[in-house]
Amino acid sequence: AELIVGDNPASVAYLQRRFGDMMRATSDAEALAGKRTLTQDGMITQSGEYDRIKPTLLANLKIGAGDDSQREALSNEISHLKATIKGYTAKLETIKALIGNLQRISSEEALKYMLDAYDEMHTARNTATSLRARLNDSADVEYVRLNNVVAELELQVNKLTSQVNEWQINIGRAEEKLKQCNNQVAEARNRWDLAQKDFKEIEGNDAYDRDFASRQWDALLEKFDEQYVLMKEHCVKQRSASNAEMTNAINRGSKEVGTFREKYREQGVIGADDWRKDREWIGDLLKRLRDTDLVEQDAKMKEAYKASQDTFRADVAIALSNNIDHLEKSMNRLNHVLNTCPVFSNGERYRFTRTVRPQ
Repeated sequence: AELIVGDNPASVAYLQRRFGDMMRATSDAEALAGKRTLTQDGMITQSGEYDRIKPTLLANLKIGAGDDSQREALSNEISHLKATIKGYTAKLETIKALIGNLQRISSEEALKYMLDAYDEMHTARNTATSLRARLNDSADVEYVRLNNVVAELELQVNKLTSQVNEWQINIGRAEEKLKQCNNQVAEARNRWDLAQKDFKEIEGNDAYDRDFASRQWDALLEKFDEQYVLMKEHCVKQRSASNAEMTNAINRGSKEVGTFREKYREQGVIGADDWRKDREWIGDLLKRLRDTDLVEQDAKMKEAYKASQDTFRADVAIALSNNIDHLEKSMNRLNHVLNTCPVFSNGERYRFTRTVRPQ
């Protein structure tokens, strides 16, 4: 009772007389240990028995000067009661309408059916009320048992809290790892799609050699098996070497094409820096020469060659004949001179001779 304090002396004195030797209890053990105790949730214990006190609405308090909070509570209660009256009024109108409808029912069988249904409903309501009362009577013992169960469960919850927290941390890490893995899978799938797209474009290229690619792939599998990282590094090195070799070949080819254009005064492809266009131009030029110009020039060349042979033979024969005649005349003149000359010291004479071979 000494815990009761307030601004109104009359109210404080009244409550102290009412509670007398009653003590406040904060736990079930304190409530059961005292002679008369009052728990914080409104349970009065007397001689080991519990008595539940229904909390009094603030608007129903009879003692006190009536502060602002009480007036506010009364206003809220008035609003609630007005709403309740309105609801009951609507129900009353519904009941009146129902009574009017029932008065128009003349069949005794229908009335009997409705009365029986009402009796069954009334019996069920009484049964529910009885069961509710029995439940309230046994609530005190059940309340103590439930409190003990709650205490045990709280101990178990405290023990499991740390483990649950650890599991939650692990779950968070696993979810983050799963998210990273999903991102990696999505990235790998995108790279795979791009690789497939590039591969299809390469296969559609006219310069793609399927047999060569198949042989190279078999060689890679034989050398590296499933070591795809090493396989990739090897392919990157081979690509660099092939690019360097291709660049050198393009430079040499461009130089040769330039020399060819300058030597044969060919214009070629104007403003083209692509060796493929130069290759196409050379191919077209060779095809045109083989299919048209070279055929005509070959016949002319053979005709000119035959004419040159005939001309050469005729000119050579005439020249040889003239030279032989001139040589014969020269030899005759020399021999005539030698015959008219005196003999040498030993009486010898010299002359030029020739032997004519039969044809």
